[in-house]
Amino acid sequence: MMYILEDVVPAGEIDAIVFAARWRTGDGPLLEDTLEAVNPFVDHVLVLGPTPEFASRVPIAVASRMRRNQSTALTNALDEGRTKIDSEIETSAEVMGAYYVSLMQVLCSEVGGCPGLTSSGAPMQFDYTHFTLPGARVAIERAELLAPDMSEFLSAVENLSRN
Repeated sequence: MMYILEDVVPAGEIDAIVFAARWRTGDGPLLEDTLEAVNPFVDHVLVLGPTPEFASRVPIAVASRMRRNQSTALTNALDEGRTKIDSEIETSAEVMGAYYVSLMQVLCSEVGGCPGLTSSGAPMQFDYTHFTLPGARVAIERAELLAPDMSEFLSAVENLSRN
């Protein structure tokens, strides 16, 4: 990471950066330091917030709910601490002028929980937090539709590729 921040980014060859991580409580100041290092050299920076994280593996939780004829939306298994982390990372990204996409807000609702399966029946995540390929596609599609910062970032990057 230091090589990228200290050598590659300052060389001026990067037009856009996407930061994604398994964000934890207290990562906001570290993100701000990182964004402060890249902002002078990169015009377009997107930060993806934390993914929904669950107490158990999503396929197992979904299968259990299906056996009991329950909805495959995961409600009570969601790690509630992720919402606070999402807020912290969002604040840090906004303070530093980065685009921000809350995957928690894009994917989960207070009423319906978080989807356990895609519309095609594939698990959204293969463990407690990592997306399957179909799940990642759903996340990006929803982000493009529901997150204004994602649309603005993609438009800006698309304009770069035309130049």
